[in-house]
Amino acid sequence: MALSKSIIQNNDYKRIRLTAAGTKVMAKQDAGRGAEAQFRVLGEGLLVILPFVESSTIIESDLASLRILLSSYYPLVSNFNEPFRETMQNCRKLIFVLCYNIVVQSYQLQLRAVIY
Repeated sequence: MALSKSIIQNNDYKRIRLTAAGTKVMAKQDAGRGAEAQFRVLGEGLLVILPFVESSTIIESDLASLRILLSSYYPLVSNFNEPFRETMQNCRKLIFVLCYNIVVQSYQLQLRAVIY
């Protein structure tokens, strides 16, 4: 942290031009006429934002649902297995976090993704 702060404060344009530093956490989504703009969490900023996310927006899921989400552009809710299908049908929020705990040959991978 101290090194990056020192680089930013002593940015010498003759040797290096620093234009941006850090991770973009949120993006502005423009709305239509008369509507207020919304902000959304970007995938890169999820680990920073996650401690402040409501627990009701974090949905536990399985590898089968992840496979469906990754293999089709517009997956139908009916393609998912229970209980994920029921959770998605009852979900009233437009943005939520999916959490996957995947174990492959004694290696455990925890994956979190923001879904819009």
